[in-house]
Amino acid sequence: MNICKVVGCEKPAVSRGWCNTHYQRWYRHRDPEALRHGPTGGTVLERLSFWIDASGDCWEWTGYCEAGGYGITTIDRTHYVAHRAVWENLVGSIPENLTLDHLCRNRSCVNPDHLEPVTQRENWLRGENPFIKNARKTHCKNGHLFNKVNTHHYVRDGSNRRRCRKCTAIRTAKTRSKSLPLGKT
Repeated sequence: MNICKVVGCEKPAVSRGWCNTHYQRWYRHRDPEALRHGPTGGTVLERLSFWIDASGDCWEWTGYCEAGGYGITTIDRTHYVAHRAVWENLVGSIPENLTLDHLCRNRSCVNPDHLEPVTQRENWLRGENPFIKNARKTHCKNGHLFNKVNTHHYVRDGSNRRRCRKCTAIRTAKTRSKSLPLGKT
């Protein structure tokens, strides 16, 4: 049976060569030997600043980060996304129906200068996933404009899609010209 590779720990290794305790510390803090509990006294801002590394342009959240990369903090037994908590304590409340967009594209950044309140749609359209990149396209791959007349919208496999009508017409014409007339073999 393998034991934990942290010096002095005699517990059985579970994952990555560490025991469950050291693996959880690595998962939360990216350091298997980290045993960090933030300060319990002082203002909320003082407690938040314990977890912020402001040495670079981005203020990196060094506390727990969820799977998507966003920092998570707890204030008065309530969980908050770290960049929202920092914004509300340094800048003020986030306007209703708006969300904070990371202009630097670093999800663990809590620097208010790198955040901008925008609508959920604007935040979504600024994203980098393939669906968003495709939605931002104004022309098809052959250079035809996506507009109301030239765009065919349809649903396939539960998702909204679009197709260039000019390209569809060209494809259809090519297919018809290649097929043989009826009655001839």
